[in-house]
Amino acid sequence: MKLDPIARSGTRSILGAAAAATLALGAAACSGSSGPAMGQAAASMQDNPQSASPDVTASGHHALAAVSGSGSFGGTLTGQAKAEIQTSSGTWVDLGNLSQASLALQDASSEVVVNQSTTVDAGTYVAVRLVLSNVNAHLDAGSTFGSTSLSSSADVAVGGSDGTVTITKQIQVNVEQGATTRVVFDLNTESWFDSTNVQNRMVADSQVQSAVQAASQSTVSAG
Repeated sequence: MKLDPIARSGTRSILGAAAAATLALGAAACSGSSGPAMGQAAASMQDNPQSASPDVTASGHHALAAVSGSGSFGGTLTGQAKAEIQTSSGTWVDLGNLSQASLALQDASSEVVVNQSTTVDAGTYVAVRLVLSNVNAHLDAGSTFGSTSLSSSADVAVGGSDGTVTITKQIQVNVEQGATTRVVFDLNTESWFDSTNVQNRMVADSQVQSAVQAASQSTVSAG
């Protein structure tokens, strides 16, 4: 059966409308399929004897407040570390795996990266966590801790007998879309090395957990 010109025109109109509707639906689906806003987060740690709080400035370290410690000492902290941030729903987000780290003790100019910049959901996080594993402090000869003075270098285990300590701090971390947020942990070892644990060659979890402080800052635009 042949369609007259009017019928053919009507058929073309119906097909054209259907194609337009399909394209419109496809465009709507594409626009709605964009994922959540993302940002970057990284973590580092320092041991600044001149400050009780971490220095998160991108330009370097500066003294915020004088802190009195138990003595005068130096050395190196070595082991594995990783950082995590917690969402408002209680989920912990890893910023990376445990990685080897080495940090100069009581040195305001020293900072070591714990986890490189990692992509995470943009938003507000409510806590941070630093995990230290198999960490050892090598203390220099001549270091003093109260009435104790080291005539030779000494190694002190950090984190009790299991060699692991987890430090959780309730701070707000804002991760913005297209920006990088740095989380910085100040170990404040001047508060947890004393004559007793140096003589025992071990620092308990609780001493580390109470001394460490954390801060964050949204710094560099990813664009």
